[in-house]
Amino acid sequence: MKLKLFFYLSVFLLCCIPTNFISAETVQDTEEVKESSPYDMIMSNGDVVKKSIYTNSVTKEEYDSAIFENKGNGKGIFMKGTLDLQTIDNFGFLKSKDTPNEVIFGNDNRYIVQNTSEFPYRTISYLRLTDARGSFSCTGTVIGENTVLTNAHCLYDRKTKNYLKSGYVIPGIKDSHYNYGTYSIVDYWLPAGYVNNASDYTQYDFAVVKVATSGGSRIGDAVGYPGIQQVTNLNGTFIKLFGYPSDKITSTGVISQWGHTGYVKADSPNLAFYEIDTYPGQSGSAMLNSLNYVVGVHNGSYDLNENDVVDSNGGVKMTKPVFQFVVSYRHK
Repeated sequence: MKLKLFFYLSVFLLCCIPTNFISAETVQDTEEVKESSPYDMIMSNGDVVKKSIYTNSVTKEEYDSAIFENKGNGKGIFMKGTLDLQTIDNFGFLKSKDTPNEVIFGNDNRYIVQNTSEFPYRTISYLRLTDARGSFSCTGTVIGENTVLTNAHCLYDRKTKNYLKSGYVIPGIKDSHYNYGTYSIVDYWLPAGYVNNASDYTQYDFAVVKVATSGGSRIGDAVGYPGIQQVTNLNGTFIKLFGYPSDKITSTGVISQWGHTGYVKADSPNLAFYEIDTYPGQSGSAMLNSLNYVVGVHNGSYDLNENDVVDSNGGVKMTKPVFQFVVSYRHK
């Protein structure tokens, strides 16, 4: 079944946080890429790591231990602060014919997370990102000592072929205040299938970013990280989605974490679909099951009936190849 996906990103022109340049080299030449597996790993410098190489580099123990969470120390570090929205010149959505008016089903059932210092909420991170178009936001989830899970479309724009230039990861924000530091993105990995596939690329819309330390602390040591569970069928599974939707930032004037829960109503081999309320800016939110294991990553809204009407939200399931990709670079 061919699915129509509506991507959404909130675009910001930001000047309140300095940014460090990340190399965004052109990917290897087209003929070489054609021979690649869609799960080959494209790195931020343009190098490609074959799936067979990174999967063979991980031990069975590393795969088996991925299910175990690490709650970190949960203590704030000295790099605390408040994000100033007054310094944002243009606060709105990326204009695109594919951007839906909303992805709320019926009544808006999202609720604010009151205590983002609790686990796993403190692992849910606000991503401030910059590419050639300008600045925008996504959501991510800490999954290792220095790594964060998000969407590939937060790092690479298929229309313009622009890669991420720079960005920061800020975990556990409440009322624009953060206790756990800001972490500069220094590297990232995304699947070749998202960059090179002409169709069905949404099933590869996941990525891992690596961040520097903040105040001498690693992000995973400060906030911890949930376990990651390999899955096949998610239909009927209870999941939770938390992130930083931009409409709530606009209406409240502060950046806070919001969420909603529900059940997966359908799935395909690689994607899960649900009527859980989300909004632009929440791209990259982890799908957390009832045990707070990461079982996928939310990426947008879908037109399952192919009638140009959004009828579902959805995201990439943590299938075996996704699991192998994520776990391989979880602790790099």
